Amino acid sequence: MTNILSIDLESWIYFDADASGKSLAGVPSEERRSLDGGYFPRATREVLDLLDGAGQKATFFVVGESYDWYPEAIDEIRDRGHEVGYHTHTHRRVASAGVLAEELEASRTFLERFQPIGFRAPRIDLPRNALPQLRDWGFRYSSSSYEQHQIEVVGGVHEIPVSTLAYRQQDRPREFPKTLTPGLLTSMLPFGSGLFVGLLGRGTSWFIRHQEALGHPAVIFLHPWQIIQPQRFRSKRFKLRLLATNPTFFPYALAARETLRRLLRAHEFTTFRDHFGEQLT
Repeated sequence: MTNILSIDLESWIYFDADASGKSLAGVPSEERRSLDGGYFPRATREVLDLLDGAGQKATFFVVGESYDWYPEAIDEIRDRGHEVGYHTHTHRRVASAGVLAEELEASRTFLERFQPIGFRAPRIDLPRNALPQLRDWGFRYSSSSYEQHQIEVVGGVHEIPVSTLAYRQQDRPREFPKTLTPGLLTSMLPFGSGLFVGLLGRGTSWFIRHQEALGHPAVIFLHPWQIIQPQRFRSKRFKLRLLATNPTFFPYALAARETLRRLLRAHEFTTFRDHFGEQLT
């Protein structure tokens, strides 16, 4: 069975800010680009090389301002046959429909050039009343919730959840949005999350095979800074700081390059667009 692999394509600076409790909101875009230090295009190309070497395709949910910084990197994703999706303009948490409207408008140039049909909210957190805006901008699907496999139309947009494994089967109403919270973890394991792919490593394959046995594709994602780690992420000091100040972020600091290599050898992957195309009309 073919599964769905996606990359939430963003600079390492957003994770570093979240992990340290800092805000980039007041930092001008050009200064954020300077902080990135050229990491983004290098990491993007290395991830593309890994995928191409394995003959696999993925959906890249791109932070819009990255296109303002490095347009050639996003062009290369498209030119190599992968899907370009959207991940807001500044990796801002979509706390309201108004926030999403501002992010979409800021990304107008990117959106008009690539016309993405897929969206993923940062932190997999998207208010229900924001989905009609995505529909109005031409999006056909979102992957901004955790759930067992079932495509649901919400606000005119197909919601394709990131994969989870329920601890026990039970009849219960589906909820949207469903984010990564302690409450969620009491009923299911969101093995498709970048956090759990980092934590489970090669063990992620067991969960993918379990999903396949149920007749459903696994939907998983990673971030470029998990696969191609910036130098500071590899330092013991950085990891110790995470453990001391924000331990829930620690699994993201575990190198996932070899995990991705193993997954690409063990499973077949493609894009959301290519797998679900006919269902998204």
